[in-house]
Amino acid sequence: MADTLKVTLVKSTIGAIPKHRATVEAMGLRKLHKTVEMPNNAASWGMIKQVQHLVKVEEVVDFENTTGCGDALTSGVIDHFIRGYTLKESVAFGNELSRLTLMSKGATTKEIEKYRHV
Repeated sequence: MADTLKVTLVKSTIGAIPKHRATVEAMGLRKLHKTVEMPNNAASWGMIKQVQHLVKVEEVVDFENTTGCGDALTSGVIDHFIRGYTLKESVAFGNELSRLTLMSKGATTKEIEKYRHV
């Protein structure tokens, strides 16, 4: 789970009920398409839920280490392509391996080990 949320005002508060306008302003959103970062906690999610029809929410993921991502991508693409998969399928597989590597604290994870072929 991400520590931070990016919240963007995507719909105008004109015509919104005053309570929703106040919530949007309390979130720090004063103009259309403005984005603010908020902590990922219950209070933030409560405000977001109240005005979910006016905002877009994205989780901000902090990466600690990118070691091995390129290697995982390349090896995944080559492995799948050699095994007869299409280029599109091979790239998708390599991308997934790279994503799993990026989410780990080191160059490999137990999630990736299940894809190892003997």
